[in-house]
Amino acid sequence: MSDKILDVKGLSGGYGDITIVRDVNFSIGKGEVVCLAGRNGVGKTTLMKLLSGALAPGKGHICLNGKDLSGLNAFERQQKQISHGLQEQSVFSGLTVRDNLSLTGKWGKSSLVDRLLEAFPIIEKRYDVQAGKLSGGERKLVSFCRSVVEDGLMTLLDEPTEGVQPENIERMGEVILEQAKQGRSFIVAEQNLSLIEQIADACWMMDHGELKSLFPASPNLRERIVSELLI
Repeated sequence: MSDKILDVKGLSGGYGDITIVRDVNFSIGKGEVVCLAGRNGVGKTTLMKLLSGALAPGKGHICLNGKDLSGLNAFERQQKQISHGLQEQSVFSGLTVRDNLSLTGKWGKSSLVDRLLEAFPIIEKRYDVQAGKLSGGERKLVSFCRSVVEDGLMTLLDEPTEGVQPENIERMGEVILEQAKQGRSFIVAEQNLSLIEQIADACWMMDHGELKSLFPASPNLRERIVSELLI
């Protein structure tokens, strides 16, 4: 593994008195893309929210680049370069696409913005449309672009391909890999096996709030994931 960027130890948390994620331990290196797979309801989204600060951890530690972020909220973690593409409420419906993309102040003239518009030309065509009027897949593209353009050390993407057309899913994968080559790290909670095969350096299988198995990238990665899901 390359230089460690994210180190998570003993992370547990959930909603109120209900613990969803239990004693999670893992680390991710610089430029590494790790996918998170598992059935619906096993805790993937809760884990992503604990990592981003959208949920406060019950216990455990989250360190980014050697700094403990466990006590920071979502905004503070964003300032420390953790970006989060949410599964739900991925856009602000009353704002235009342009305004959604501009919320973090990162959307402007840059090579990364140019690359995203090249990959997803529909975005520029929808600039002045209220995000609430977009299709589900188009909203996911807006959320993906906003998360990627933040250009943080660690980007969390929660089910980014839901409702997205296959050709755009492949382009998402291309953008993720390009950014990873530049040293950005990604955690992608995903059920689309084609995307996982395309981007993953490794894939964690999650069940009942715990990380169960870690599968490195290999020609039979899809088969191993499917086999684990059938257990």
